[in-house]
Amino acid sequence: MLGRWDEAASAFARLEIAWEEAGRPSAGYAAHGFLAALDVGRARRDDALIDRARGGFESILDEMGEDSRLSGLRAFVSLDLAAIERDVVVRFPRFRGRIDYLDRIIAACSDRGYLMAEPTLRDLLDYLEPRGVRLVAAQTRRALGLRTDDPGELRRALDEFELMGARPYVARVQTELGALVGDAALGAVGERELETLGDIDQLERVEQRRSPG
Repeated sequence: MLGRWDEAASAFARLEIAWEEAGRPSAGYAAHGFLAALDVGRARRDDALIDRARGGFESILDEMGEDSRLSGLRAFVSLDLAAIERDVVVRFPRFRGRIDYLDRIIAACSDRGYLMAEPTLRDLLDYLEPRGVRLVAAQTRRALGLRTDDPGELRRALDEFELMGARPYVARVQTELGALVGDAALGAVGERELETLGDIDQLERVEQRRSPG
């Protein structure tokens, strides 16, 4: 979330060792770490990290079985965006104990231009905001702003991400809001930050949207 991806990669290496030494348990803490590493690997186009993170996470899901609430997160591994909406976001009450998982799930859709249904996003936001789940709420507002072309929602999301120091998400919303309201300078700030982070994946998508031809 903070964009300290070199540190995240080192932490993941330690997690891998601990997980292997513990006998590869189907533990939720390990699953979250593998998902985070998968996200970083995708952003940096690090195929080795992607393969390690994907393999570990799928191993945990295989142990947990298809009845586990985490089984829906296979859609994040395969980037089946429609399944993410259908099996995870629409069914968010299943994740009440670990609603933090929805942060990366929703971001994966927004990053790739998949627009979830407005009623689904509003229902989720109505659940999150009274409970103070700020990161997921900001991610939901970002998705809602993209769905409805509402700069107000994107600005609220941007404000929250800035307060949390969530640099990758700040940069994303800067490019999205800049494109929506015609603020090229704001969009350029976001692009420079993506470049600084080494977020090759998202930077390429931004460039493609700016020059679709």
